[in-house]
Amino acid sequence: MCLIVDANRFGDFLDEDAPDSQPIWDWLKRRGGCLVLGGSKYQTEIEKSPHTVARFAELKRSGRVASVPSSAVDARHVELEASGALRSDDPHVIALAAVSGARTLYSFDDALIDDFRDKKLIDEPRGKVYKRAEHRHLLGHTRGCRRPV
Repeated sequence: MCLIVDANRFGDFLDEDAPDSQPIWDWLKRRGGCLVLGGSKYQTEIEKSPHTVARFAELKRSGRVASVPSSAVDARHVELEASGALRSDDPHVIALAAVSGARTLYSFDDALIDDFRDKKLIDEPRGKVYKRAEHRHLLGHTRGCRRPV
């Protein structure tokens, strides 16, 4: 069960008491939830903030992060960029979903949301987007994720 957190939500996500991120933290801590990380571009986004690096490292140590080999995500990223099929500037997020099997995204980026919900890009199961606490039911949709070793 995995979730992808878009960089535009890192700030809110890292605040466990923020109304929209609190259900995610509850899911991570009590119900076997997992974040998925992978790819060079995604790692670069994490590394922009020492606080983000520290929190993701803590989650990884506690077994709440599944890491996908960057080489696989990067290869899919290149394919997606070359295809011209994306509306967003986030092929690394779509690539991460494709490689990991994660099908739930925490984001406010409308173009990325359109791509994530596009059946031609994310299917079996379709991508779902968590934006706010009212979407907590979508955390159950994450069961399609393959936990890499």
